[in-house]
Amino acid sequence: MISKKYTSDYRLENVTDKDGKIKTVPVYCGTYYRLASERDKLKQVRLYSLIACGFYWVFFFFGLAFDSGSLRQIYVSLPYVFSCLPAAFYSFSVYNFSKFVTNPPEKGFTRKQRDAISEKIPQNAFISFLLSCGGMLGMVFYFIFRYKTYGGVQDVLILVSLSVMATASLFVFSLKRHFKMQP
Repeated sequence: MISKKYTSDYRLENVTDKDGKIKTVPVYCGTYYRLASERDKLKQVRLYSLIACGFYWVFFFFGLAFDSGSLRQIYVSLPYVFSCLPAAFYSFSVYNFSKFVTNPPEKGFTRKQRDAISEKIPQNAFISFLLSCGGMLGMVFYFIFRYKTYGGVQDVLILVSLSVMATASLFVFSLKRHFKMQP
C-alpha cells in the first residue's frame, strides 16, 4: 500500500498477467538511494545494532519477570512499558536494515525505505532512550520518597534493566550517521 506521502514517486502501469487479465500496478519512478557508509563498516553496524536491540529486549523482559514494588508505581511503570513502543519500531527497522546490508536491493532503496531506515531508527531510539531515562528518574523518586516500601534486590534489578535499556537505545541512536543514505 502506498501512502499519500509517497504517491508522487509512483506511476500506474497496465500489465497483462499470465491469465490474460489486465492489472493496474504501481511502478516506482522516484529517486533510488544507497547507504552512504562503506560495506565493511555497514556489516559492523549491522552486528552492533542487532546486539543492542537484543540487549534491550532481554533486559526489558528480564525486568518484567520480578515482583517489584517500584513497578507498581505509575511513575516507574509507565515510562518502562511505553519505552517498548519506539523500541519495537526501531528494532523492526534495524532488522530490515540488516536484511538490506546482507542482500541490498538491485536498483537501490526507495524513498519510503530510506525514510524508514535513516530517519525512523535514530528518532525512535532517542524516544526510547528518553522514556527509559524517565523510568530511571521515577526509580530515583521511588528510592527517595518510598524508601519504607523499598523491595530490595528486585528494585535494584529493575534499575539495572532500565539503565541497560537506555544504554542500548542510546547506542543505536549513536550509529545514526551510518544509517544515512544518498541518491
